[in-house]
Amino acid sequence: MPSTLRPLAAEFLGTFAFVFVAAGVTVINAARNDMFGFGGAGFAQAAAFAVLVTATLRISGGHLNPAVTFAVWMTGRIKTQRAALYIVSQLAAAVVAVLCVAEIFPAGAAHMAGYGVPRIAQDVTLTQAVLLQALLTLCLVSAVFGAGISRQAPPVGGFALGLRRAFR
Repeated sequence: MPSTLRPLAAEFLGTFAFVFVAAGVTVINAARNDMFGFGGAGFAQAAAFAVLVTATLRISGGHLNPAVTFAVWMTGRIKTQRAALYIVSQLAAAVVAVLCVAEIFPAGAAHMAGYGVPRIAQDVTLTQAVLLQALLTLCLVSAVFGAGISRQAPPVGGFALGLRRAFR
């Protein structure tokens, strides 16, 4: 497999699987009257993220997120063309995953859960939501650099990233 195709496939499959699990758990949770609860749904998403980052870490860097790829590119650890291809792959994977959720899960449940897309709470302003998302993205990128990209990172860095996600 060409040197670019394998990492792109890893980013696509990893991102697809993560978004599918995250959106699927959200839809199931909504359809079953909060069956998993906030903690259960968060744990399922964190576990999926941990496994998928660990699985893709040595192939593509385990970015699985355009913000992470952008940060890695900003530090000069990935070339511009590869970063752009990673981001296109990640975005395409996310769209395909949500389309699969929409096709597989009952339409009413998927629509009720917004197909897993996060919503801003009524008592949170757009500015607060953007600032919170920026802060949490900074935390994610910092965790990825500390647990996945650093040369001192343990080989199971993806599990550390998943745990960070579970407790945010």
